Amino acid sequence: MERNSVDFSFRAFFALALPFALQNLMTSCLNMVDTVMVGGLGATAISAVAIPNNYFTLFNLILYGIGSGMSVMIAQYAGSGDDGSANRILGIGLLFSLGLSAVFIFPAAVFPECLLRIFTSDAELVSLGADYLFTVIFSYAMTAVTACYLVMLRNKRMAKTVLLISVSAVLANTILNYLFIYGKLGLPAMGVHGAALATLISRAYEVVFVLIYVSARKLCPVFDIKELFVRCAEHMRVYVKVTLPVVANQLFWTLSITARVFVFARMGVGALAAMNVANTVDHIVSSGFYGAVNALEITIGNQIGAEKKDMAQRTALLFLKRTPVIGLLFTAALLSAARPIPALFTFSAEEAQFLSGMIGIIAIAMPLRLTLGFLSGIMRSGGKTALVTVIDSGFAWGIGVSLCYVFGITLQLSPVVAYIGVVAEYIPRFVFQLMLFVSRKWIRDVVKETKA
Repeated sequence: MERNSVDFSFRAFFALALPFALQNLMTSCLNMVDTVMVGGLGATAISAVAIPNNYFTLFNLILYGIGSGMSVMIAQYAGSGDDGSANRILGIGLLFSLGLSAVFIFPAAVFPECLLRIFTSDAELVSLGADYLFTVIFSYAMTAVTACYLVMLRNKRMAKTVLLISVSAVLANTILNYLFIYGKLGLPAMGVHGAALATLISRAYEVVFVLIYVSARKLCPVFDIKELFVRCAEHMRVYVKVTLPVVANQLFWTLSITARVFVFARMGVGALAAMNVANTVDHIVSSGFYGAVNALEITIGNQIGAEKKDMAQRTALLFLKRTPVIGLLFTAALLSAARPIPALFTFSAEEAQFLSGMIGIIAIAMPLRLTLGFLSGIMRSGGKTALVTVIDSGFAWGIGVSLCYVFGITLQLSPVVAYIGVVAEYIPRFVFQLMLFVSRKWIRDVVKETKA
């Protein structure tokens, strides 16, 4: 592997960031399409899809932690020109990802109803949701393999290829959802079950596409056991040290999301449906932005791997100065959409009001949300994954979840007020992370640690 260029230019950055942003958007949309497509069936159907998708969110965010650890190390190995080590990190990532999928598949396949009763006691929601979860759960192993190879392609700066794969998978899912849910072209109308079947087929298509493409182009090992797994012990120690805090962070963060679902589920089906759609909007908007964060992580990782730490600090500062302006643009766009979005769903007037208020809160908080995303990404690229875990999880639980519970359950205030509690942690977390960035203590060279 030749060294990736470490000199920064906006043209090279946006050549990575724009396709990454669109690819993140497409990846988020693939499962979120189910929630949107069943919107015409009413709030019960939306919740029946959204609750199982929170199980997928837990899986996906832990998988993201595994992939983030891979990316931190592969980016720095790319900066130093070490191809063999990058391949072994891919192998380690596959082992952890497939193990994770097995852990999630077993309980959902054996007792899906029990899992759903954690979130709701509504018999109809449990029945519909269990059928959806039992079908879609078998796509998790495919998602795990796809995610690992997409990390490798991203670090090879094959942004357009990654985008093409994700776009084609989302298109397949959307078309199949339309056919299966509503019974088009002579097919029976399968409702919620049709949404699950569409996702399963789309994930299967996606992983086959990735493996055939990577193998045909000889971009990285697919079935080469020696390249992927032999002599990986020396890398395993550093990988675990880098990745375990990221996985812990994703786990705690996802559990905080699950705790919020618990709060809104206890506030009623309407509050839960509004919160789930608001979270879908938030996830789609922020996932596009996080493509830029991914590109910055690769860029800074390459610079650290090439032992250009001062350049890494300057590159990070360059983006932090511009992020609030980008955030305000997102704010304006979301505020203008706060009223039209509820009209896309079969909501009552009260449920539509809940959703509009939640989208307004997301919009106002967006500049801080995006800045925090960049700060966390910068620190991850510098190898300070444990520090990011303590900060993100500590503030999410200590302030966000606590206030959401107090407002929604203890004080029984409006779901919109409970949603304010969710974003209240952004301000103190921003102050704390900015102080750490200015101190320049976020840079860690994992390449040197592997060789030590």
